[in-house]
Amino acid sequence: MSRPIAMVAMDIDGTVTDSQHAVRPAVREAIVAALDRGLEVLLATGRVLRTTRPVVEAIDPRLGAILNNGAAAFARLDEPPLWNSLVPADVAREVVACLAELGLPAYVFDAEDRVIGVPDVDELPPVFRQRFGAMLQSVGDVAAWINDDPLMVTTLAGDSPEAEALVKAQTRILGERLAGRATVSPLWHPLYGSWILDFIAPDVSKWWALCRYAALRGIEPSAILAIGDGLNDIPMVSAAGLGVAMGQSCPELLAVADAVVADNDHDGVAEAIWRYVLD
Repeated sequence: MSRPIAMVAMDIDGTVTDSQHAVRPAVREAIVAALDRGLEVLLATGRVLRTTRPVVEAIDPRLGAILNNGAAAFARLDEPPLWNSLVPADVAREVVACLAELGLPAYVFDAEDRVIGVPDVDELPPVFRQRFGAMLQSVGDVAAWINDDPLMVTTLAGDSPEAEALVKAQTRILGERLAGRATVSPLWHPLYGSWILDFIAPDVSKWWALCRYAALRGIEPSAILAIGDGLNDIPMVSAAGLGVAMGQSCPELLAVADAVVADNDHDGVAEAIWRYVLD
């Protein structure tokens, strides 16, 4: 670490939230203490605006947020977005076709993150319907429904013991096929109990977004502390000035982290903030 930490970026699921999907008191207290100290503190997540808002409300409205794995960013959720990086419509239609070849459904988030076009709402897993509610719209032919550039295309890729290896293989193959036109981001989502493949604008990632956000604040990448637990956190944890892995992180993330803290049921985020920032 070449300079004091000026920005703290944290994943949500498996990091800020525990295995019961709640923010533990010690974690909230550490985040608020960092905000009170004047640091830039952000959530950096694959979640969308609708599902990130309750987490911010449970912690502090001063939190910034990198959403959709970097495709959208907010200085505060009660302000307009700093940016939305969109997937070209023709590329999004190709993504839908690629997923159909794999036997996977495509769910498309519109540019304003207000509508999710799906083949049939009634065929969605109950937890997905409950999570997104009125945003969901049955459109039948999803590819034909895409007229404007969307924010993201996603799919639930399975929960079988073989799904992890399959998702990693699909990420590699689809990443090569869509290189330079879309970014493929895999993650395990504990709320869905499923692997997810997100397709966002080309060259976008949590780390790309954090660097862009930091530049707006005059902060060098070397002054960023990044904390995460999953595959989609690898770019930011491996490149940040200080990259920290939660105790239960995937092996790939543990291999690139500068430090490892307690798991998400034992206040790992609070440990990282107090040890590397506030102390």
